[in-house]
Amino acid sequence: MRKLVTLLTVFILSCVFAFGQSRQIQGKVRNDKGESVPFATIAVKGTKNTAVADAEGNYQIAAKTGDILVITATGQKFVEETVGSSSTLVTTMTAARGELEEVVVTGAFGIKKSQRTTAFSSQVIKSEDLQIVRQTNVNNALAGKVAGVQTRSQSAAKLNSEAFLRIRGGLGLGDRAPIYVVDGTITGSFDINPDDIEDITVLKGANATALLGSQATGGAIIITTKKKVGRNGQLGIEFNTGVTVDKVYILPQYQNQYAGGGVGDLMEFVWEPGMPEEWKALNGKYYHDYTDDASWGPRMVGQEYIPWYAWFPGHADSYKTASLTPQPDNARDFWQTGVTTNNNIAFGKSANNYTFRASYTNQYIKGIIPSSSSKRNTFNVSASVDMNQHWNIATNITFSNNTIKGQFDDGYSNQSTGSFSSWFHRDLDMSKLQDLRNIRSPFGTYGTWNLRFNPDGYNPANPSAFYKGNYWYNFYSYFNEVNNTSNRNRLFGDIDLTYKFDNHFKIRTTVRRNQLMTYAENITTSLI
Repeated sequence: MRKLVTLLTVFILSCVFAFGQSRQIQGKVRNDKGESVPFATIAVKGTKNTAVADAEGNYQIAAKTGDILVITATGQKFVEETVGSSSTLVTTMTAARGELEEVVVTGAFGIKKSQRTTAFSSQVIKSEDLQIVRQTNVNNALAGKVAGVQTRSQSAAKLNSEAFLRIRGGLGLGDRAPIYVVDGTITGSFDINPDDIEDITVLKGANATALLGSQATGGAIIITTKKKVGRNGQLGIEFNTGVTVDKVYILPQYQNQYAGGGVGDLMEFVWEPGMPEEWKALNGKYYHDYTDDASWGPRMVGQEYIPWYAWFPGHADSYKTASLTPQPDNARDFWQTGVTTNNNIAFGKSANNYTFRASYTNQYIKGIIPSSSSKRNTFNVSASVDMNQHWNIATNITFSNNTIKGQFDDGYSNQSTGSFSSWFHRDLDMSKLQDLRNIRSPFGTYGTWNLRFNPDGYNPANPSAFYKGNYWYNFYSYFNEVNNTSNRNRLFGDIDLTYKFDNHFKIRTTVRRNQLMTYAENITTSLI
């Protein structure tokens, strides 16, 4: 009996000792969306024993069975968890309404820290703020959202270009663009897909740019891409679509009193031997000056005249007169309605030891310049796997293919805007130009409103010279026949292997790639 009491006493004391024995608790903190909560504070209630979670929400703390862990994080309601028999603990926190969210800054080498503790000027833009109105590129998406960043926008017509950003506080003189760092890989802004961005940290000032060396004298745009879709343990699927319509809004105020040319009166046409026989139908009729591309011609009051297209054979209005009237909207009528469609689908799955996300974005732009378009396909894969408590392997790869068609010359005397605001006939009917874009002279040259000679300068010895353009083609003929196509393929991303000794010390090796795989530009024309 005495031995039985002794054994029972030893057993009870052993249980009490085991119950009171501290051990290492491995924990993870996440929010109600399944995302990691970085830098949460974990404290054993009633003691001074505390720990801080890392950027991925992982922590380690000594506690014993029955202890209560108080877990707090900025922007989240505090949670109390009772330590049980398990040595692992996953805590889900919910957002605290009315509280400010802790802003986490991503700096050089992917290091994350609270914005309050950074020694340099920075601003963080979240994906939901970036995509209030879906944009075709990251620079346009940033316009007007970052203090101290000047945006020099490009016209929506110029599909092969984007806004230029200048960050205040950058070193050096002149315009210096910032560098773009996507998950640690420096790449070009044109190939970054806004649908894959989780957040953007804009680093400003000498202290910030010094983190990345002399290459960042113009500042740095640090981009973190999305790593998860949906909640932990569940297959998540996201689909986003957007349609944007572009219309020309503001144009110069044009005069609508005087017709084209540099002669103030209509001129009478007199048929002469050697001229085409069909021109006899226009004998005694009047025309304005075709050769001068200004609009200093006769006043337009609806009088009968010979339009430019009457001299060309093969269509319903050949050798016929028309009424000379102003076309107040002819410059506006040239621009077509631009339509941008943006479709993104992403799927993935994550658990405590792995994350996976794959994304595909298709973007198509019908430009406002006739015959212009842009097609872009972007693929992104992000994955991370904890092989055991020490080893982790992760990758983030993006491939982008972009095909752009059209000519986007915005210099002086280009074949669209360079004409409308300087050299143009205010009597030109754009619907006629579009309908007659394929008419040709008897010698194969395309019809033009800006003839090299007026009819009185027709030379039977060189008849083809009359039909050629003096300065301008028919705008629609030009853009139909000039095939200016560029195709670019870019691959960028990284693969890294990490060995973690504990929550405070780890070694990582990374292989990065940023390669413009192909860039080809093809310019051909059949204009005569």
